[in-house]
Amino acid sequence: KLVKAKVNGFPWWPAHVCVPLESVVADALTGSGYTLISSVGNPGMFVVNEKEMVDFTEDTDEDLTEYDKSIVNELHESTAIAKKLWRLQNLGVASPWSKKSRPCVIEEKKTAH
Repeated sequence: KLVKAKVNGFPWWPAHVCVPLESVVADALTGSGYTLISSVGNPGMFVVNEKEMVDFTEDTDEDLTEYDKSIVNELHESTAIAKKLWRLQNLGVASPWSKKSRPCVIEEKKTAH
């Protein structure tokens, strides 16, 4: 499952929810309120509070000016990768990032009778 997760020192970041293969880790996480995630676009794995995760398509307005430019650039690259993954996992579903089509207004010419 694709999510956005908040890890200390980083902005909301696209991530995959991971299912731990090690029973010790899986048992420790069960019922703890924490989840293992893997960051999209870099090799980092983190254990995050489930309250610090939202669905990937959810908007997380955040002021990115407090972060280093390299972090923001990496975030944009990771988000682009995650959007491609989301589209592949949701074939046939309208993308939440596509611009909404505006209704077409056709003006009819009125003729004098």
